[in-house]
Amino acid sequence: MQKPIHPSQIDECPKILHRRHGSVINASHLHIGGKRVNACKSRLGVGFIRTQPIPVFDPAVRSFDWQTNVAFNVGAGLRIFLTRYLTFFTEFRAYMWPDQFENVDVDPANPNDKSTWLQSGSTFVANTSIQLGFTVFLPVKFEYRLPK
Repeated sequence: MQKPIHPSQIDECPKILHRRHGSVINASHLHIGGKRVNACKSRLGVGFIRTQPIPVFDPAVRSFDWQTNVAFNVGAGLRIFLTRYLTFFTEFRAYMWPDQFENVDVDPANPNDKSTWLQSGSTFVANTSIQLGFTVFLPVKFEYRLPK
């Protein structure tokens, strides 16, 4: 069992969330495209994310319910065609949503009051992700046949 944190250690404590799942609808815009040409994409998205604060102060006593929040994301990507069937891609994305963290103001007289466990207002959360990878288009040998 984890030892409770003393109020003097509050500045050292991280505010952390457990993310269960999220679903996002994305819209992409292709800026440059063509055969063997680099492709730049911009992405916008909106969706839902389920989070739960992880208790730092007295985790044996405190537990939090899952919350559903509206999440937004923006991003940009680049795809480079190395051959006709092989590409390298990279993408940067920023996911943003309002969420509540555990309250750092611990009342030593009444630590079991659940109404004081979460912050009174929302905090803006921003997570970023970078993806790198290769794409292989199959079959690698093909012929285009134009209709007559």
